[in-house]
Amino acid sequence: FGLIVLSLVVTVGTASAQRPEGGRLGGGMLRGMGAGMLLRSEAVQDELKLTAEQKEKLASLAAGRQRDGGGRNLREMSQEERQEWMAEMREQAEQAEKKMDEILSDEQRTRLKQIRLQMMGPTAFGDPEFAKELGLSGDQKEKLEQLQGRIRQARQDGNAGENIRQRFTNAVMDMLSPEQKEKLESLRGKPFDTSALQLGGRRRN
Repeated sequence: FGLIVLSLVVTVGTASAQRPEGGRLGGGMLRGMGAGMLLRSEAVQDELKLTAEQKEKLASLAAGRQRDGGGRNLREMSQEERQEWMAEMREQAEQAEKKMDEILSDEQRTRLKQIRLQMMGPTAFGDPEFAKELGLSGDQKEKLEQLQGRIRQARQDGNAGENIRQRFTNAVMDMLSPEQKEKLESLRGKPFDTSALQLGGRRRN
């Protein structure tokens, strides 16, 4: 549980400014499944063409983060202790993100962000950084919030159905302009088989 929370701290708490095309890995567009978790996948490592030296450095960095995040029982902490712990983890996450940023090349960082965006699917539209890059208008953001509200309500009522993700995607795509759709394809890059991803790092058979 602690490692799951740590991974969320890494992705949610790292809100550093992004450089264009191949910039820093942090920021809003890396919420959810973080860069570190994606880099554990052999499929992603192969796609980025990581060298043996890069893999070794990333593995060492991940091992250090696991040691820093373990040994604490969040359920036994007070609210103040949790906040202090989260602040510590956020600071460690920022340092880890900077080190990860140094390990990868600009081209690798760009491709990793593209894979990350494909993995997020329609949830990416609710990310402020992504909305800014895509150029969503105030009216579009309002419609998006309404769509998200209806989906949340449908899930609560048990009426979401298995195709909820596709329905949301179709609704969002319908409200995008041709220019925004073109920008979206550019941000996503060439298709990546996200079904090949597995948190443990091995390919799915």
